[in-house]
Amino acid sequence: MKSLILCEVILLNMLVWSFGVPIPYLLILNIVLGTILLSSYLISRLLKKLQLLQLATYELLSDQSFSQLITIVEMRIEQLLECSSVFIFWQTHPSVHDWKKGYYHFVLQDAVKGIGTKPTRIIIDNVYGEKQNFYYYPIEQEDYYYGSILISLKKRQRISKLTLWFLKHITMLMINEFKLRESKSIIEADILQELQMKLSQDLHDGLAQKLFFLSAQIYCIKKELHPRLTEVEVARMKKLAQQVEECVVEVRNYMHSLRDNAWHGDLFQDLEHMLRAKSLSTGLQVHLHTAGNYFNETYEVLKTIYQIVDESSNNVIKHAKATKIQVSLEVTSIQWTIRIADDGIGLPKSIQKKKSDRMGLAGIEERLKQVGGFLSIRSDAGEGTELVSIIPRTISRERGKIIGAI
Repeated sequence: MKSLILCEVILLNMLVWSFGVPIPYLLILNIVLGTILLSSYLISRLLKKLQLLQLATYELLSDQSFSQLITIVEMRIEQLLECSSVFIFWQTHPSVHDWKKGYYHFVLQDAVKGIGTKPTRIIIDNVYGEKQNFYYYPIEQEDYYYGSILISLKKRQRISKLTLWFLKHITMLMINEFKLRESKSIIEADILQELQMKLSQDLHDGLAQKLFFLSAQIYCIKKELHPRLTEVEVARMKKLAQQVEECVVEVRNYMHSLRDNAWHGDLFQDLEHMLRAKSLSTGLQVHLHTAGNYFNETYEVLKTIYQIVDESSNNVIKHAKATKIQVSLEVTSIQWTIRIADDGIGLPKSIQKKKSDRMGLAGIEERLKQVGGFLSIRSDAGEGTELVSIIPRTISRERGKIIGAI
C-alpha cells in the first residue's frame, strides 16, 4: 500500500514537472500532498483502532464464559498492535491447559518483582530461550490487582499513547464485566438459599403435616378394624402404614437437607455442618480434615468446592454402599486439593475411563473446568473410591505484593 502511494506521488511529480511548474511550487505541492496522505493514513489507523475497540466492547457484553472473553480480547489486541502474541493473565481464571501461556506467566512473576505495577517494557526469555522484548501492562483498579497483559514487541516497536488509552479502556471494561458476573453469582446464590429455606418451611407446614395426620389416621383405622380384618388385609394395612412412614422420613430428610446445605460463605464451617447432617441422616461415618488458610479467594471457587463435596458425598451415599467417607481439603498459595474417599464397592473401569457415563461425575468435571481445575479418580473393585480435585489458587496482589495462604 505504501509503495503504491509512493509511486503515485512520483508519477504526479513527473506530470507536473512536464508542464514546467517552478521547483518552489513543486515543493509546496509535495508538502500539501504529504500532509494529506499522512493525515488520511493516521485517520484510517485511528478508525481501525476505534473499530476494534467497538468490536471488543460488543464481545465483552456477549453471553460467553469469562475465559472465552479473555481469549477474544487477546486476539483483538494482537490485531490492534499487529504483534505475534498477547497473553492476558487473569488471577481468577488461570490457563492451566495452555503451556505457553503458563510459561510466560511463570517467567513474568520474577521479571516484574522490582518493577512495581506501572506499565513498562521488559526483556525476558521466550519459549525458545531467546531474549525478546515485551510490554507489561498491569490490570488493576483502586489498588486491587486483577492480572496483567504481556505483549510481544518487535525490536523498535513502541507503545503509543493511543494504544495505552485503548488498553486502559478495554481493561476497565473487563474489570467491570468481571465484577458484574461476580455480583450476579452472589445474588443468584442468595436467591437460591432463600428459596431453599422457603421450600423447606413450606414442606414442613404443608406436605409433612398432611403425611403425619395420614399416618395417624391409618393407625386409628387399623386399630378399629383389626378384629374384622383378614390376615391379607392386615398385611396390606401394615404395608400402607410403612410406606406412609417412609414418605414422612424422606420428606423430613429432604427438609433438613435444604436447610443444612444452605451456603453461608464460610467454606470450612459450612462443609462441616453439611457433612454432619449427612452423617446423622444416613448413619455413615463422615470425617472432614482441613489444612491451611485461605484469603481473597473468589466466591465462585469457594462455591464450586462446596458443591463438589456435596455432589461427591451424595454419590457415595446413593451408589457406593460405603460405611465411611473421608473428606480432606488442603489449601496452599498454589492450589486447592480436595479428596473424597470411601470404603465402598468401587467404580467399574469403564466409568473411570469415561467419567461422563453416570454417577454425577460429568457435573463435577464441568464445575472444575469452569474454575480451571481437573479431576482424577482412583478406584479398585471392593476397595473403595477416591476422587481428587485440583483447583489453582486465586492470587490477589496489592501493589505488587502477593497475598496468599501458605
